[in-house]
Amino acid sequence: GWWLTARHVAHGCDALWIQTAPRKGWRVAEVHLHPNADLALLRTNQGRVPLTLAQGAPGRGEDGFSLGYPQGKPGDVHARVIGQARMKSVGRYRINEPILAWAEVSRTPRSLPALGGLSGGPMLDDQGRGVGVLVASSKRRGRVMTAAQSSINDLLANYPAAQASAGALSQRIDGNSFRQTGQSLRRDLTIAKVLCRVRQTRRRPR
Repeated sequence: GWWLTARHVAHGCDALWIQTAPRKGWRVAEVHLHPNADLALLRTNQGRVPLTLAQGAPGRGEDGFSLGYPQGKPGDVHARVIGQARMKSVGRYRINEPILAWAEVSRTPRSLPALGGLSGGPMLDDQGRGVGVLVASSKRRGRVMTAAQSSINDLLANYPAAQASAGALSQRIDGNSFRQTGQSLRRDLTIAKVLCRVRQTRRRPR
């Protein structure tokens, strides 16, 4: 199985799993980090057929649907493209990358207080094709940001097997059906949680 996620989700982990059930998962065998974007490509020895990627980036005003696990629980966002921008990251690594900015239209469940944890989830167009990976959000401005499709293509170009068996959704997605689509893709593990294990180093007593 091949999985796209955000680099900050996978970076610095001693071990990674794709969660398949409570306390169960597929161990990640390979981790490939994009050197200049907040993207990572994971490989497991088991998995599902990956989703097809769109051939071109969506234009201003087009719909997108980010599906995943905000706050660690199932949740989805309907958004529309605002335009291209750049995002600077500081801290564990320094990145100045192109991104696509989206305005949030609606979310489900409506009671969802924030979108933290949705990072690494896919942004799909109305045909269910991947058009981005969510890398940041702004609660105050009602914005979500996705890695540019050019960055995704750059990463996948080195691993052609990751898209060799890609499949498409049988039905289109819209503002009324995106919740059902998210439920379906989570149920069949096309979209899944990434679990990170970091060993804690104990401080020696002085």
